[in-house]
Amino acid sequence: MQTEQNITNTNVVVPKRLSGETNDSPAIRRALDSIKDTGGTLYLCETTYTISEPIIIYRDVSYIGRGVGQTTIYVEKGADCDAFKSFEFERFVDQKMYSESVDDNFGPKSRMPQNFMIKGMTIDCGADFEETETEHIFRCTGNKKGYGMKIFGKRYIIGEVQIQNVPEVGFYTEFNSGEVVTVANSFRYFIGSRISVRVISSGEEGVIYRGPSDQRIDDLWVCSSCLTGKTTVFADREDWELAAVVFDDRDPAYNNVPYCASPELGFGHIWRGFNCWGLVVCGHARFKADHLIIESTNGGFKNSRFSYSQINMLDVHDCRFGNSERPYMWLRSKSHTKISNLEIRFSRETSHKDMIRLDGDNVLISKCLLRGNHDIVGMENAGGHGLIINGNFNQILGLHGMYIGGKGSDGRDATACTINGCRNIVRGIANDCTCGVEVNNPDNTVELTVSRDSEKGQKSISCNARPASLALNDFDRADKTYTRYPYRTLLEGIFKGDTDELQTVKLPHGLPFAPSLCDIVPVLTSNGETLDVAQLSVSGADEENVTLSFRLRAPAEAETVSVALHIGV
Repeated sequence: MQTEQNITNTNVVVPKRLSGETNDSPAIRRALDSIKDTGGTLYLCETTYTISEPIIIYRDVSYIGRGVGQTTIYVEKGADCDAFKSFEFERFVDQKMYSESVDDNFGPKSRMPQNFMIKGMTIDCGADFEETETEHIFRCTGNKKGYGMKIFGKRYIIGEVQIQNVPEVGFYTEFNSGEVVTVANSFRYFIGSRISVRVISSGEEGVIYRGPSDQRIDDLWVCSSCLTGKTTVFADREDWELAAVVFDDRDPAYNNVPYCASPELGFGHIWRGFNCWGLVVCGHARFKADHLIIESTNGGFKNSRFSYSQINMLDVHDCRFGNSERPYMWLRSKSHTKISNLEIRFSRETSHKDMIRLDGDNVLISKCLLRGNHDIVGMENAGGHGLIINGNFNQILGLHGMYIGGKGSDGRDATACTINGCRNIVRGIANDCTCGVEVNNPDNTVELTVSRDSEKGQKSISCNARPASLALNDFDRADKTYTRYPYRTLLEGIFKGDTDELQTVKLPHGLPFAPSLCDIVPVLTSNGETLDVAQLSVSGADEENVTLSFRLRAPAEAETVSVALHIGV
């Protein structure tokens, strides 16, 4: 039973059980009833409060505990309810009441939750998880329903809160800013919100963020999400994939405008997400992060075609759970995706799993380290492609791919970078990779320094289509040779000049790909003078040699003539 403390401020209330009450829900409800119309603070002592119904979040009311691990809200077994839920959540959520007056529901007189704080507590939703026969899928026992926190509101602060053992979603927040643009001074409605929350062990998504617009998330820590391998929030989406954290700005069921314009994440750590992505950015959301770590999930980071993603520091590693179809990072945005200081590391248990799949356009990645397991004993077949570029107009600057081997998701030998799109620029280094770069589209620029070992079957470049520009520095440790392959090059050879017979000669071009015939320009000279030729043609070019046929109109004065081939113009 809770004891009331001496509080002189009449707007601060402390829940107190009455005789015969078996849990604290009635006491909390009475305390809130006394301040919900005027505003105030619900003070929660250093103890455990057992509840059997949700604690309602009201406007201008703060919920203050003594700290994580000191004040605990515990949902008793069999209650199957949310721990915290905002006032009239079902009425506001998913925009079911937008036909009514906007100002009455969202303006200064609205009872919609705003100007509130929840701080300093542990929320335990009473779920237990038992592993099933299916790997990494768990059965929810104890409480089987309920969210940790359901919020529809604006201008609030969530700080020093840990949510754990949640049957469904750990933390859910929603607000649609687009509907209040006609309200005077509507910009005042969305400033000042802050979130600092930890979610541990949730049956479904750890965090779903759907507003309010432009909210700051100072600290996000999510562990062991999607344990049951299902979602109830997005069950109507055919293409939906589970994610530990979701930033979503559109609900197609109601065809409404974006919820979250640009949530900003200061620091986030997402780990142990079973059979799910670490973080997914949906719709038109403009997501920004200062430092994000995604560890031990199935897939890492994924964004939508229309989203905006800007991440200053991203570390994705050990995404070994579930199937191998999900890459560590899948970028699909068609504009404004910028990631710097990116590091992705393979797990020892990963096989045929690619690091980055880039299907978007206008993506900029700088300072990118991709590290695999190629040289680890017994792990020669682990890993996948480092980077697959299927989009266009992308720039990968400062790429460093190392120890990448095994097979990619397509079953082919893994490469540090495979380029299928056009007008992309790749600059960087590849060390000890099965293949440094594979080019399958001619309209690309590649500048790469490769350190390889031919005795292990490694190669610097594989070209099924000549790149528009290639500058390749190739060091082979097996024979200790260093070669520079600029694409625009000049080959020279000396042949007989005292005959007018047809001559067919071969010149090794030294390029790591077969040049196009239209890019080869032959010139015959003798003593610096261009010779008069009756026939001159490039008859072929393969991965090693250029074949040239020529016949002089008359024997040259010199016994020999020189032939020069300009490759690349």
